[in-house]
Amino acid sequence: MLDADLRPTPPGVPGELYIAGAGVARGYTNRTALTATRFVADPYGPPAERMYRTGDVVRRRTDGNLEFVGRADDQVKIRDFRIELGEIETVLATHPQVGSAVVVAREDHPGNQQLAAYFVPTTDTPPTDADLRTHLERLLPGYMVPAFLIATDTFPLTPSGKVDRRALPAPSPAATGTDTPRVAPSQGAQATLAAIWADVLGLPADRIDATSDFFALGGNSVLSVQVVYRARRAGWHLVPKDLFTHPTIQRLATAAEPATEPTTEPTTEPTAPQPHTPQQTGTPPATTPDTAGHPALTPAFLATRLTELARTHRVPGAQLALRHAGRLITVETGERTAGTGLPVTTDTVFPIASLTKPVTALLVQLLATQGRLDLDAPIGAYLPELPATSPVGRITTRQALSHTGGLVAAIDERTPSTDRRTWVQRHCDETAVTHQPDTAFSYSDVGYVLAGRLVEALTGLDWRTAVQSLLLRPLAITAAFNGQPGQRPAAQGHLLLDRPLPIPEQTFSPLDDPAVALAATAADLLRLAAVHDHTAPGVLDPAAADAMLHDRTADLAVGPFGLADGWGLGWAVFHGAHGDWHGHDGSGDGTWSHLRFDAATGTAVALTTNAGTGAALWEDLLAELGAAGLHVANHSARTLSAPAAPVAAPAECAGHYANGDWDCQVQAHPEGLTLSVGHGPRSTLTCHADLRFTTQGGSGIPGTGRFLRDPDTGRIELLQLAGRLLRRTAATAG
Repeated sequence: MLDADLRPTPPGVPGELYIAGAGVARGYTNRTALTATRFVADPYGPPAERMYRTGDVVRRRTDGNLEFVGRADDQVKIRDFRIELGEIETVLATHPQVGSAVVVAREDHPGNQQLAAYFVPTTDTPPTDADLRTHLERLLPGYMVPAFLIATDTFPLTPSGKVDRRALPAPSPAATGTDTPRVAPSQGAQATLAAIWADVLGLPADRIDATSDFFALGGNSVLSVQVVYRARRAGWHLVPKDLFTHPTIQRLATAAEPATEPTTEPTTEPTAPQPHTPQQTGTPPATTPDTAGHPALTPAFLATRLTELARTHRVPGAQLALRHAGRLITVETGERTAGTGLPVTTDTVFPIASLTKPVTALLVQLLATQGRLDLDAPIGAYLPELPATSPVGRITTRQALSHTGGLVAAIDERTPSTDRRTWVQRHCDETAVTHQPDTAFSYSDVGYVLAGRLVEALTGLDWRTAVQSLLLRPLAITAAFNGQPGQRPAAQGHLLLDRPLPIPEQTFSPLDDPAVALAATAADLLRLAAVHDHTAPGVLDPAAADAMLHDRTADLAVGPFGLADGWGLGWAVFHGAHGDWHGHDGSGDGTWSHLRFDAATGTAVALTTNAGTGAALWEDLLAELGAAGLHVANHSARTLSAPAAPVAAPAECAGHYANGDWDCQVQAHPEGLTLSVGHGPRSTLTCHADLRFTTQGGSGIPGTGRFLRDPDTGRIELLQLAGRLLRRTAATAG
């Protein structure tokens, strides 16, 4: 393991892995340039000896094993194959009609990575797609042939004169096509499989050719599993390996056999290491429609998918809990802290951050059912330090819990308060209300600090004692808090750079406890959801439990864009094809937790993770569950629903926007708008005609947002980001 100057790296420090000795090859056959790059002089061996530069960045652990950290070059891994992009570029450039070429791995659709080749032709008429593919397939294995072939006049360059790979345009669907006429799938199995491919691959149905290769169209091993299980539900029996041995519609249809009856277990489970044994409790009914309709939802299937997705998204450890069809399944994978070897177990707690908010809302609703407060009375009526006639004091508890009170998003204390009462006295003046209550949704931690203070005033107990004794213990949940998990093993958050870096502790203030303090297991989250289960009794009166799920934002001019489809008391609302689901997400320092539940059926799913990429894992997991037949309603944090074609954003969007300690700068540049939060990196915005946008780049910046016009003036005055409503404070020049 050597550094950039070919000096050995000490234990624990990443370095590139070189291989030397008698077993090293002489080089690549007829590839002089590539040989010179990879087979370099060995400064520690005999004269004229060479060593092989692997490109793998590793570090030596204390137990003597090597830990893979990342890559030092442009080698990528697609469909489990390691691919040298430079090798493809070299081969493509040998075509007589290609002057130069650049190959990149693109992920324009989450979880679907594909090779795209850009080339500058040497003639006025570019070579045909079929000609280039024939050339590549003659010299390269199939997995190295790019899915997209795009002719361009020039390559975009960086200021230093290098090819700007990030600026290469996204390929159009036509770039995957061939120059031969389309062979339409025939009726029966071919038509069914073509429809499934189109849905799974996100392509128009008329783009699916009966002779097209599944993987050339953008398929991968994860998507192949979805195809198999959707085919089974449509009445055609397949196993995942069929997609690899019969990758076209024509060939796959010959392998598909009509299913005589519903499958109760997956025939072939994708193989992956299983570090822990899945836990299953309860006995499902012998013949339940739900169980028969969702054959893939076995402990083994869920454990396999969780492990694979955690590996894909570089999540060190995760828990998944599913309650469905009369049974509870929990599975785990990975480590509590990367590199320690300490496994995630069923009892490992994860910081759940904002998933603490519905817990506080449940406790407040419990106090309301006991007659201790009126949710529609001014909150100042219960807090001696807050006048009931003040702007904050007039806000009701119901408004605070549903983020409709117009409260500021958060307040960054320069001089910490000693308790929540002091905090309310210091900060809950007129500046803590940013807009008129019941006019717009704006996500606010301040409302939950007030709710925690309300719990203290009504019970005479501090929030932690009250929530533990009045709510968690009756739900059979062992209380655990960020940094203070008690006797329960705790997972640690991670920042993902070249390797997962543990974050020492959460940075939340104790005063924020009612909004963010709890740590829990995925199974604990299902116990919270069970409060609203119509099929089983809970700690709340059913009517009171249902009242928390009612969407209070449906009639507002500005709803909870970017977080959910609606909001009740503590719980978010997600509209699904078969009814509403509810839940909440929690993002801490290097952690993500998620919960969704269907109160009508009792079905619930929860995920806890210890990396900032846990949200992407969650969305891919829900796609897997949907492919297996369980469709969980969700609101994507990465993509927009039904986006129109991108447009140039109005220059008037540029400006400074703020809400409490949320501070954003939008700047106009010749190439478009950029957005930064605080003093963080800039993210490029892709805008649409309805003023919604997606972001690209800029660590920690939400994936979607939107600008809003003032209804009276017609000017753009508001920015909604991660559910927070930020108001323009100044215009900014480009």
